[in-house]
Amino acid sequence: VGNSLAAIKNMVVQKRESTEVVAEINNLVNTVRTIRHDLMPIDFNEFSLVEIIGHLVNKFKDHPTISIEFDYTGKPVKIKSTTELVIYRIINEIISNILKHSQATKAFIQLMYQEESLVITVEDNGIGMQTSKVAEGIGVRSMRLGADYINAKINFESDEKGTLIILEIPYGAI
Repeated sequence: VGNSLAAIKNMVVQKRESTEVVAEINNLVNTVRTIRHDLMPIDFNEFSLVEIIGHLVNKFKDHPTISIEFDYTGKPVKIKSTTELVIYRIINEIISNILKHSQATKAFIQLMYQEESLVITVEDNGIGMQTSKVAEGIGVRSMRLGADYINAKINFESDEKGTLIILEIPYGAI
């Protein structure tokens, strides 16, 4: 948002065409609307985590450059709503990073309800992540903080053939 406002300010200072300025303002309005909707609390009491993640992935079904698939295995275990919200936010951040940085054409998200824990894997066929970026990026740091908050482990594996992220949430810790 800050970058878009700076761009609009420069356009006005440079006395650009009003149609260009209006188009940039419309883009900013849409960005803010998307942010607002993404921050909207999700009713995890009304919908299961599987349904909510399925709905999130379904938003990208008509995406022009990437196909995102979703599946789950095992019998879903109901966990605390706050934990499910953190899981949702982590998966949402992963999808955002895939779209922005990976150049992937395919991604696959899987929830595996195991006996002792929920294991979530997200993999893509993109260009991979530089090891230094894993430690430095604000998105990755927020994922790590979220995982710590719910007593989960998060691991990143990446090479030039893609990235695999594994999030393991033990049931006893939540």
